[in-house]
Amino acid sequence: MSSNVELHRLREQAMEGQAARDILEDPIMRKAFEKVDERIIEMFRESGGDPGILRDAYFMHVAKGELKANLRQIIGTGKAAENELNNNNNN
Repeated sequence: MSSNVELHRLREQAMEGQAARDILEDPIMRKAFEKVDERIIEMFRESGGDPGILRDAYFMHVAKGELKANLRQIIGTGKAAENELNNNNNN
C-alpha cells in the first residue's frame, strides 16, 4: 500500500484531472474557445499581410493550443492517478 503522502498526492491529481475535464467540457469554455478561433481567423483575413497582426494572431493560436494541451495533460495525469488509486483499493 502507498504511503499517506502518496495517497494524498494521487487524490489531489485525480481531483485536478476532473476539474480540468470539467473546464474543457464546460459549454461556456467551449464557446469562449470558438470565439477565440473566430477572432484569430478574422485577424488573418483582415491583416492585409501586416506582420504585426499576423504575429499576434499566430501567438493567440499558439497560446490557445498550449492552454488546451496543459488541460489535457492534467486530465491524463488525473486518470493515471485514479487508476493507481483503484489498484491500491483492490489490493
